[in-house]
Amino acid sequence: MTIEESVRHQMRTAIITAAAVLLGASAVFAQDTPAKLFEAGQYDQAIQAIGEQISSADTYLAAQIYLKLNRPDDAKTELSRLMNDGDDVWKLVAESERARIDNNAGVALEVVQRAASMDPDRFHVQYQLGLVKAEQNDWAGAADAFDRASQIDPTFAYAHYYAGLAYSKVRRVDRTGAHFETFLRLAPKAPERPAVESIMRTLRGR
Repeated sequence: MTIEESVRHQMRTAIITAAAVLLGASAVFAQDTPAKLFEAGQYDQAIQAIGEQISSADTYLAAQIYLKLNRPDDAKTELSRLMNDGDDVWKLVAESERARIDNNAGVALEVVQRAASMDPDRFHVQYQLGLVKAEQNDWAGAADAFDRASQIDPTFAYAHYYAGLAYSKVRRVDRTGAHFETFLRLAPKAPERPAVESIMRTLRGR
């Protein structure tokens, strides 16, 4: 092989390798998790990404996505599945969310509190407790629950979003700002981003 042929071979190998790397990166990028699609407001894509073979956490997420799509009956279908297939704690979480959707706040709170007594360190228990307490305008309780949820799983953006909202209601500017900043970092394409940025500008102008 001549020097010229050797150079051409090396260049061709480098190009093929670079193309493979780019294709691999594209594949990883395309495989967004359902949670990240949800956080980006891509609700239909998130449902498609969940598919048929789903975990209890994915079933609960599907219910939340259907609520964003204003499809409460589909959300309750997912929760019914969770009540049938989940463990005892998941069944209580699903029952609580069904009651919340049906505007039965008392039952929603009583049931999720039972779940919290069984497994207080489960992310979805604290997240659901936060949703129920926010529904009842118990903003201090909601802030505590979402704050705890965000400590259990710091990567789920909406735990920070709802914690920020709850803290804003009880005028905890420091905690509001901290959670909203984390939300914006974790979910830069979230539909709520403009509203959160507006609140942050107000906070910074104080």
